[in-house]
Amino acid sequence: MKEKIYNSLAENIRYARLQKKMSQEELAEKVNVSANYIYQIESGRVRMGLSALLEIKEVLDMPAKELFGEEEYGIYDQQEIKEIIFIIEKAPKKERIILLDTIRSLNASFSKVKIK
Repeated sequence: MKEKIYNSLAENIRYARLQKKMSQEELAEKVNVSANYIYQIESGRVRMGLSALLEIKEVLDMPAKELFGEEEYGIYDQQEIKEIIFIIEKAPKKERIILLDTIRSLNASFSKVKIK
C-alpha cells in the first residue's frame, strides 16, 4: 500500500508540474534542489523528505487532496483520468475534437454492453 501512495504522489507532482508548464529544472530551482532530485522524485526512485514535499506543494500550488489523490477514486483510477485529461489538453484543437468524439462513442458503446 505504501508503494502505491508513493507512486501516486510522484505522478501527481509530475502532472501538476506539467500543468504549470514547468520543467524539472525550473521546479528544482524554485525548490532549491537539483533537477536530478526532482527527476528521482517523479520517477519514484527516491522518497522525499517532508520539507521538500511541502516546498514542492507550495511552488506548484497544490491542495493536499490533489497532492495525495482524490477520495472518490482509487489511486489507479485517478491516474488514468489525469492521463486522459493530459492527453486531451496537449492535443491540437482538431485532434481534441476527434478524441472527444471517440470517447463519447466508446462511452455510448459501453452503456449498451456490460463490461466486467
